Amino acid sequence: MTTEDVTEAVVDLESYIATKSASVERVRELLADAESVTAILDLESELATREGELASLQQQLADLEERVALSTIDFTVTAPREHRSDPGYTGPDSFWDGLVAGSKGALALALGLSVVIGVVLPFLPLVALGFAVVLVPLRWWAKRRRAAAQASPAAPPADAPASRVRV
Repeated sequence: MTTEDVTEAVVDLESYIATKSASVERVRELLADAESVTAILDLESELATREGELASLQQQLADLEERVALSTIDFTVTAPREHRSDPGYTGPDSFWDGLVAGSKGALALALGLSVVIGVVLPFLPLVALGFAVVLVPLRWWAKRRRAAAQASPAAPPADAPASRVRV
């Protein structure tokens, strides 16, 4: 795609054409007043040259005007979105709008939870293994203490008085 500004060229050509037209008219006036054959021949030759240049300039202008007429410009205008100027309520306008907004929120929550579950699920075996590494020895140690406490005879407390035996 190429672009070319022909405004200056059109103005220049119109100026040249006006000047050349005036020049052709002056030569015609001189030809009408000429009295010698030599002057008439010279003026006719000059008139032919100037008319040729004028015709060439007019053709160039016609070509530029045709190119301008065939050129296209696409211009798209869109109206800006309406913005509410009041900082008031910006929620749904009707029950249906509220229902739609709530449904979208519930769907977004469900999708978010599914993403969280999908991210956490591969780590569950590692978490279970970590708990097993910590809890199994703790339970084993607690079980061992309970068994040791039940196996040893209960000794009387040291500060308790000795029981008297009656006969």
